[in-house]
Amino acid sequence: MLDRLAIDKYEIPGFELMLRAGKSAYLALRQHWPTAQSLSIFCGPGNNGGDGLVMAGLAIEQSGDCSQVSVYLVGGEDAVRRLRGEARQAYDWAIAKGVVVQAFDPKVQIASDVVVDALLGTGLKGEVRGGYVKAIELINKASVPTLSVDIPSGLCSDTGAVLGSAIVADLTVTFIGLKRGMLTHRGVDHCGKLLFSSLELPEAVYREFAPSVKLIDPQSVRNHVPPRARSAHKGNFGHLLVVGGDKGMAGAALMAAQAAIRSGAGLVSLATRPENVASCNIRCPEVMAQGVRSGLELKELMGRATTVLIGPGLGTSAWSGQLLNSIQSVDMPMVWDADALNLLSQITSDETSKAETIAGEQDSNRKKPEEFHEDDFLQDRSHNHNGLRNNPQWKKRVLTPHPGEAARLLGVDTGVVQADRFSAARSIQRRFGGVTVLKGAGTLINDGKESLLCHQGNPGMASGGMGDVLAGVIAALMAQGLTPMIAASVGVSVHAQAADAEAAENGERGMLATDLITRLRKLLNPPLTGENRQGGLSESPDE
Repeated sequence: MLDRLAIDKYEIPGFELMLRAGKSAYLALRQHWPTAQSLSIFCGPGNNGGDGLVMAGLAIEQSGDCSQVSVYLVGGEDAVRRLRGEARQAYDWAIAKGVVVQAFDPKVQIASDVVVDALLGTGLKGEVRGGYVKAIELINKASVPTLSVDIPSGLCSDTGAVLGSAIVADLTVTFIGLKRGMLTHRGVDHCGKLLFSSLELPEAVYREFAPSVKLIDPQSVRNHVPPRARSAHKGNFGHLLVVGGDKGMAGAALMAAQAAIRSGAGLVSLATRPENVASCNIRCPEVMAQGVRSGLELKELMGRATTVLIGPGLGTSAWSGQLLNSIQSVDMPMVWDADALNLLSQITSDETSKAETIAGEQDSNRKKPEEFHEDDFLQDRSHNHNGLRNNPQWKKRVLTPHPGEAARLLGVDTGVVQADRFSAARSIQRRFGGVTVLKGAGTLINDGKESLLCHQGNPGMASGGMGDVLAGVIAALMAQGLTPMIAASVGVSVHAQAADAEAAENGERGMLATDLITRLRKLLNPPLTGENRQGGLSESPDE
């Protein structure tokens, strides 16, 4: 832990860190709610509660009016006696400032301008119980803005899961290191606005620990897209083949193809049902739509492509299966999305069932979804997929499941995936190789070596076609020569940035996937300046 390292190796006293944390949170409160006059601060008996007690002392120190600061200590009648270490120091410090600490009563009426949640910190493992549940329910029901100290009480810092009951904060001030659970799954709903404070720790502290997940820097993603030579032609930027568009689903495949063109692919072909070709050519003449009736016809198109995207609108019909079978063993960079993943899960599930029957392992002996933990995702089926994981062809592939598709690939319920998205993404990657992009709030990218998290994006993206557009962006970047991991990270970030720009201009509700497509071009190109606005010959100024 970074805080333990700061205390033990760099000799920063624990209570000094607590004072810094309380001050940082209090300053954030004042900046966020400058007119607030009264505070209700709910504390637990641990270090998180100690931070809250420091905030109470600072509030009284600033206002000189202890009647405007109500402090409630949760943990039973002997909560004060159970205070230890820095938390006890904070209690004594706050009392000396004039803070009055009351035992928490579930019947208390919250009438303050702001509530501070300092109940439970990152050390929480099991479900919230007893008086903490009642305190959380009381705070959540109050129509009062809430600031959470370090993490909303009841939220798992590792996974973003709610441990029975959790605070829904308007503002969370977190310290020393960002907690990955805040940035994905339920964490994004419970944290509200998120502020980070390093508490002035030396940079050397951070160099000693490699983070388990890295945030994608939206400002740097464009640097991964190389500039184009003046002599470039369309053949330099790849030929992407999009495969999909079963009956009634041509739109998904066409959106993916359009996104690919706007993301810079040199050529984009679309292999789809013959009856879709005319409408696709009218809607987007830049896409070369080709009708295919069978896997054999698809193989003929494969010879001209350098990269493949399969899945958008593919369906799960016999036609869909033929196309997938004809493409899955081809040695070429690929993106597998949507129904391609559903068909893949059926194939691997069938292989597993056969292996289990031969071994005499019946389904009744397998774990129920709620019994899975951490890396247990792999234990039932991974022995049948070593061939996929170790196949060099799969190292060139990006899988882009949403939680439902991820659950089918892993053979578990969607709830299991969402309960620990980090383990789910890692398990899919370990099972199939290549790069896994687990979509959702706080999209995760895992290549087996590192895990990336995209914290951009908004609820407006919860509409049909968003995943098809994302798949098209990633595939286009791969066609232009980016590695699967870089293409995935750039694609995910640019896709989310486009959605945020659209939301800022027009709002989240009613956002369409096609609204994002026109924004991709600007995000993937360097800003237009005098140096790159035009090329070619220019006249020298007259002497």
